[in-house]
Parts: sequence; C-alpha cells; structure tokens
Amino acid sequence: MKKIAIPLLSVFLLSFSLTAQAQLSAEDYDGKGNNLYTRGDYTAATECFNKAIEAKPDYAEAYYHRGLVADKLGAYEASIEDYNKAIELNKEYYLAFLNRGIAKNRMHDYDAAMKDLNRAIELRSDQAEAYYRRGDCKYTFEDYRGAILDFSKAISLNALMPDAYYHRASAECALQDYKAGILDLDKAIELYPSAETYILRGAAKKELGDAKGAVVDCNEAIKLDPVYAEAYYYRGIAELMGLGKKNEGCSDLSKAKDLEYADAFYVIKKYCQ
Repeated sequence: MKKIAIPLLSVFLLSFSLTAQAQLSAEDYDGKGNNLYTRGDYTAATECFNKAIEAKPDYAEAYYHRGLVADKLGAYEASIEDYNKAIELNKEYYLAFLNRGIAKNRMHDYDAAMKDLNRAIELRSDQAEAYYRRGDCKYTFEDYRGAILDFSKAISLNALMPDAYYHRASAECALQDYKAGILDLDKAIELYPSAETYILRGAAKKELGDAKGAVVDCNEAIKLDPVYAEAYYYRGIAELMGLGKKNEGCSDLSKAKDLEYADAFYVIKKYCQ
C-alpha cells in the first residue's frame, strides 16, 4: 500500500492542478495578464488576454488590455483593432477611445485621432491626460494656439504633469513667445529634470540673447545624457555665435557631428574651417 500511495497522491495533485487551471475565469486571466504586462512580460501577457477572450468573447477589458500590449510593442494597427473591439462592446469606454486616439496620432492619422480624443473628453472631461494628448495631436499639425489651450487645461486638472509644461513651452517657443516658454520649462525641470527640457530652455534663452544661460542649460543636459548630440550642437552654437568662443564652439560642434547630428555638418563647414 505504501508503494502506491505516492503515485496516487501525485495523480490527485495533478488532477487538482488541472482542474484549478480549467476553472480560471476570464477575469482571472485578465488580471494575470495585467500583472505580466506590468512586469514587462508582453508575450505571456498577450497569451493570458487571449485566454480571457476565449473564455469570454464579449469581455471588452481583455481586448483593451491586449491592445495596450500591442501599443507597447509598436504594433499600432493591431492595437487599434483591439481598441475597436473594446469600443464595439462598450460604447463609452473612455480609455479605449483615449488610447485609440493616441495610436492613430502615432500613425499620422490626425483627423481620426482628433475624433477619438474629442470623444474621450466628452466621456471624461475631468481627465488631464485626454487634454494633454489632444494638445499633442494639435501640436503635430502645427495648431500651436489650440495645443496651448489643451495643455493649459491639462495643467489646470493636474499641475504635476511635467510633459504638459514641456509641450506647452514647445508650442510657445514655436510662436516665438520664449519668455512664456522659459517659465513653463522652469516648472517642468522642477518637476522632472530631463536633458530634453534643459536643451529647449537653453535654445529659448539663446533666442533671447542669453548665450551664457544657454551654455549652462546645455551643460546640465550633457550631465544627464553625455551622448546627447543636440546638447553639444546648441552649446557649440551659443559659444560660437553668442560668446565669440570659436575654439570651444567648434569643438562642441565637432562632437555633435561625431554623434551624427546633421545640422552640425553645415555649421562646421561655414564657420569652423
């Protein structure tokens, strides 16, 4: 009897395990998939969302979450298909409209993106992210004033969005309102300093004739990202044309050229040879 107890126990445990697995609900698979997605295991996450859909074909959340995985992988057409299905199943699915709009914007389908983002705002007018994303879309097709309005609304709903300040500053600088841009970039840096933000602020300072300030911001950008070609380029321009430091400026422009920043080639040819 003792010799067959262990095999019988193994069979029982295997049977119990298979039964438990078979009893997983669509919601269970969806939750497991979300955990895997959070950990960056996109293949396993997709498999879980597939099983959730198999278990419950009208489960809108599973299609939406599978769309997020495709989005993360840059497969925007696939993500849009899943967002379409999620919206078909839930006509008021705010997040599906929001993310479908973002995906369409990335595919340069701007009119369709605007329609989705408008709908997202209709559904949830209290969400800063929707206004921020619509502002980003407007900025892409150079509606800078419209973009500023949306970024401002996003900031009024969430004053702790560094990207909203950064992109509002980008639009302001595009309209040559450099002073307003610098104020927004000050706030963006306070919230989350990044090389890109320092570079934009440095470029704005240069436009206002503050070459020294531009160099200081480029220095900060290089500290954060030592191989950021644009930082060397703008520092070189500020040194060369703003401060009259040809050797330092041409050295930075040469570094930018080595990092394959295209504009540096032209400036070096014109001013450094």
